[in-house]
Amino acid sequence: MNYVHRNAVHHGIVRLATDYKWCSARKFKNAVSPAWLATIASFKYDEIAEKDGE
Repeated sequence: MNYVHRNAVHHGIVRLATDYKWCSARKFKNAVSPAWLATIASFKYDEIAEKDGE
């Protein structure tokens, strides 16, 4: 989920994920507790999975 929310930021489209109108980040931020938001934000998003077979 952090990858999806941070993708537009990662690619330089917006400065904050909540500014990207096609992203659910703003709605998610308003729907969850600060602790849950911090937990999701703590997950790395630049390396999602290893190559098959590794």
